[in-house]
Amino acid sequence: MWEDLSHYAQAGYFDLIYFMPTYLIESKLINQILCQFTHFFFSIFLGSALAFYIIKDPIWSPICGISVLTIANDSSFFFYAKNDGALALFSLLLTYLIVTRKYNQYPKITGILIGIVPGVKISGFLVIFPVVLLLTLHLFRKEITFKNYFLIGILSLISLAPQLVKNFVYTGNPLFPGFISILPGNLTASMLDHYNTFYGNTMTGEIFIEQLIDFFSGKSVILLTPIFLFFFRKTNRTILELYFVGISIFFLYLIYNGSLLHPRYYFSSYFLVITSIFLLLKNINFESKKLILLVFVISIIDSKIDLSIKNSYTITTDYITLNEEEILNKYIPITNIWKFIKPEEEVTYIISDHISNSYYLPKNIRLHTAKQSLGADFILKCKDKEVLSKFSKYEYALILNDYQNDCYNFIIENGDLITKSGKLRLYKI
Repeated sequence: MWEDLSHYAQAGYFDLIYFMPTYLIESKLINQILCQFTHFFFSIFLGSALAFYIIKDPIWSPICGISVLTIANDSSFFFYAKNDGALALFSLLLTYLIVTRKYNQYPKITGILIGIVPGVKISGFLVIFPVVLLLTLHLFRKEITFKNYFLIGILSLISLAPQLVKNFVYTGNPLFPGFISILPGNLTASMLDHYNTFYGNTMTGEIFIEQLIDFFSGKSVILLTPIFLFFFRKTNRTILELYFVGISIFFLYLIYNGSLLHPRYYFSSYFLVITSIFLLLKNINFESKKLILLVFVISIIDSKIDLSIKNSYTITTDYITLNEEEILNKYIPITNIWKFIKPEEEVTYIISDHISNSYYLPKNIRLHTAKQSLGADFILKCKDKEVLSKFSKYEYALILNDYQNDCYNFIIENGDLITKSGKLRLYKI
């Protein structure tokens, strides 16, 4: 991982669980099923169960569970979990402990969770900021003792430290991939250009409106937010604090990286805001059947059950009728290229100018991409023929572009074109 870097540099604590099937099981298809289920179970499913437990109401609990179970505006449940789902689960659990003052009973668990949240994904700091702010407010109000407050702080630092150390060792920036414009560390210019495309870009007024539309259309139940204002005096602090943390995460995301439109970055905010809305509906004790039916219908529409059924049917049919290679070729076409690579007994290296997804590579194969791996960017800016000696490490080149430089000329003139997949070309060099 130190050599390859690539997307592995962003791996957090949850990835240690996610990588286990890949390490232990040969079948790529079984790996995919287990990894996807792991993402689903430890994020959306348990998040839904936790929301159900928090609400504790025969009517609103199941509707809230449905709303949490379907959290993206561009996909059905199960197919879109990723680490953001795990981050959302731990964020909801942590915030619940804070707003219900259960940190007095479980200070150690609270402290560890504060460290785990950004440990799962570094953007978890957007969750930690309002949570710690809230915890500090409780300290001033003497709702938590300084002893517990200090213990929580120490344990949070201890539980987060391995992730910060790993980031620093790999990239020279403990907060990687955040703040790379301030702390570039040992990242190359190509890597900085790549990550700057996704993180820390300036938000415009037009994109701000798009983000708001994306946020509210992602979970239409959030349109019930005005109920907070109408019943403000009847809303207890627990619900308000839960909502405050949830909505703060969204606006902090806009401030830090609002130019990147992507629903999965709202997951933590969704979990908290939705749970607080249903807690309010429960506490106000609405008995209107029309309102209950309306909220239920909104949740069902958000859930995109038709899309879930369609996708589940398609994948199940493929699993029954196709073999593993055919399924992988259909859904992950790049695996067509990997079968042309003959790995040696030792590690075989491939250099690429574009591709960074190496999850389905055969064993003993390492893929270095110019935009995400240390020392592989020479292929993009090859101006000195002495640089060509760096190719001695690589047995294959996988290129997408047609840059005019000595490295590309070397690959095309001296390499053997093995196969093509779209615009991708695999050369033996």
